[in-house]
Amino acid sequence: SRHPTRKYSVKSKSPPEVKPIPPMDYEQASVDSFDSASRAVAEMLTKPEHLDSLDQIRMKVARKKATVESQLRNAVQTQLDGVQNGLDLLKDSTLTVKDIKESMLQVEAVYKQCEELSDVMGPIKEVNRRFQQLRITNTHINNIFGVPHVVSEIRTLLEERNLLYAHQLLAELEHTRDELLVQLHYGVDAYVDRNTALHRYFEPLVELSDSLAQQLWLIIDRVTENVVDNPVEVVTALRIVQREEKADRCIADSLTEKNITISLIPNRPKKWRSKCVDVMDRSILTKFNELQPGDIIENKDWLDEYLTEVATVCFQDLKAMKENGESCFPPDYDILDFFVQRYQVSLKKVVADLVASDLNARDIIKLMVWIGDVRQSFREALRIDLEQHGPLIDQTLEKDLQSTCVEQVKWNINEMVSKMIQTEKEDWLSHELPQEDSNGCFYTTVALLLFEMVDQNLSAMSMFGLDTKEKVLQSCLSAVEAFQDRYRVEIQETFEEHISSGRNTPPLFFLYMIAITNNCKSCIEFSEQLKKRFITEYGGDIRLNSETSRIFIRMCESFEKLGLDCCDKVVKILFEDLTPLVDGLMTKERWLQKPIDILNKLEGTLVDYNGDLGRLKPAYHSHAIVQIQKKVFKAYIEAMMKKKIVLKKKDDRQKAASFIKEESHKLGNMFQRLSHATNPKYTQVLEDLASLLHSSLENMPYIIGGFAGRCPDLKYNHVVAILAMRGDLNKNGCQKLMERTTLRPNQTGDKEEEEEIEDPTRYSSRARAKKKERSILSEVDVTNPWSLF
Repeated sequence: SRHPTRKYSVKSKSPPEVKPIPPMDYEQASVDSFDSASRAVAEMLTKPEHLDSLDQIRMKVARKKATVESQLRNAVQTQLDGVQNGLDLLKDSTLTVKDIKESMLQVEAVYKQCEELSDVMGPIKEVNRRFQQLRITNTHINNIFGVPHVVSEIRTLLEERNLLYAHQLLAELEHTRDELLVQLHYGVDAYVDRNTALHRYFEPLVELSDSLAQQLWLIIDRVTENVVDNPVEVVTALRIVQREEKADRCIADSLTEKNITISLIPNRPKKWRSKCVDVMDRSILTKFNELQPGDIIENKDWLDEYLTEVATVCFQDLKAMKENGESCFPPDYDILDFFVQRYQVSLKKVVADLVASDLNARDIIKLMVWIGDVRQSFREALRIDLEQHGPLIDQTLEKDLQSTCVEQVKWNINEMVSKMIQTEKEDWLSHELPQEDSNGCFYTTVALLLFEMVDQNLSAMSMFGLDTKEKVLQSCLSAVEAFQDRYRVEIQETFEEHISSGRNTPPLFFLYMIAITNNCKSCIEFSEQLKKRFITEYGGDIRLNSETSRIFIRMCESFEKLGLDCCDKVVKILFEDLTPLVDGLMTKERWLQKPIDILNKLEGTLVDYNGDLGRLKPAYHSHAIVQIQKKVFKAYIEAMMKKKIVLKKKDDRQKAASFIKEESHKLGNMFQRLSHATNPKYTQVLEDLASLLHSSLENMPYIIGGFAGRCPDLKYNHVVAILAMRGDLNKNGCQKLMERTTLRPNQTGDKEEEEEIEDPTRYSSRARAKKKERSILSEVDVTNPWSLF
């Protein structure tokens, strides 16, 4: 081939323009120097005594001048040496450029003389090309003549599944064929003839390569099983694929080097790595296509079984690839990430297909729970994030499904609440004792089941965001509030039925009322645990929104109120047995003549019932004892104010007062033994009332005044009713006596009581404390005591 004549020329560059240096003004420089010297001398001789050191100053200046002159000489000499070196280099560069220019002219002349040499050397080039072909053929002569034998041996090895050695022999024959074909078609007259003797001779290699590939793809198709059961086969297959990829690159580089752009080699490039990836892709797709839901109509658990099967397959395959596959595959395959990406796509398709199949609300909840479980289990067990390449479900669709799940949760909760109340009511009617906890307290399972239901629904929504889960929490809490209302109604109806039946139906309702009371306390504890756990699971720094907090507070207060109401019902049932005994108080036959008999029976009954009351939780047990104490003392005082007996004789009044004081102490001690929460002041009230019976009428106004000072709840009517028991006062005498006291007829309450009537919502901690401080007389109401005279 000919090339255009190249001409070379050296262009000289013009020297840079040098700006002229302006002439120096020597006169001005002389004036400046003189001024500078004058200032320097003035600074040195600031005082007259400095003249004594004039010689030293002169010597110092002379030394400094000599030093400066020496430095100046050295600087000038250095500059001169640099200029000299630069001139020498410039001279050498000029000579070098001149030599190069002459050499380029010589090369150009020689090049022009060799323009026709290519045409003359053409036959020699052809001979050289044929020589190269023959040389390479001679190099591979043994392989060429051994092709039939080697092909037969390769077939045998493939049948024996000795793939690595079979590929080694096959690769040697393919290498021989490839080099021969490249040399055959290399040259000016290069062309491709697929029907040459060389192609036909090596044609069996294509069939052997396809057979080898088929066996490799069978191994790769079951790679998730083979990496566990037979990792050697997987490694062998991948080594063969790697070698073929290297052979493809070598052939491509050889063709590029020889400037051959046409395809010469049969079945090249093989691209076995791409085919390997395609085989794994098809294997995953086939595996998921084979996982089909069962009979939807006949099998109600078809979705559970299908989702379990899908999750099991994914988990086992990814576990196998993580634990065994990564050690079998070369690092550049990034095989675990490859499988995670493919399985994420397949799982997303499974979810999309199920959603498109019009699942009902229950199945949607199962699907959403399954998605959350799959995310969490793969993350915890395998440290694999299935959503690192994208979510398993579209966000918009997920939000719609979440709304459906929330509505279904509400319906499920309401159904479960109805069943729990029905089951609880059936327990009340049974003849078996309630269950006991480790402390011996009765309970039923309704509280545990109720909050297990809430916990299960919240756990089912664990894959949702905080906002959605809080909505589910609100729905659960609202259902608990609905449970409270229905529970209260059922308790009231069963309680009324129990009382109306003479406490025969249900037979063990008293014990179940104790269990119900304890259930309320358990519900409060479960509510606090639920709130604390919900906040802890989603970060300790979050706060429940105001609506959820209000529901929690309202729910706990409602359970507290219901527990106290149930405790009061327990006391009421118990007091049914005490009523006959209390009715005998302040009567001549049953009390005045044998008072110890009533008190002993009362104490025995209370002690007997305390065995059952001990099944209450401590807070409710104390409350029950306090209420019983209040009822007993109230009944005692009311019996005194009903004028069941008239004490006309002084001895009877002394005897009755003594009995009352004695019984008040015994009752006080008894209630203190039952619970330290009881009020010891009730005893003092009875003693003060007893003093109104036996004290003289002359001292009565003073006694009443002291009593009123100690007990602000003492009213006019109370005193009149007690005085009515005395047989030594008529109505007029009593009125005159009362006029001498500070009490007045229309006194109904103190200031705090009037404020409570005016503002019923005022029930602060201070008000509750004051209410607790009120005496037992605040519970006793006497409307018309003058009718007793």
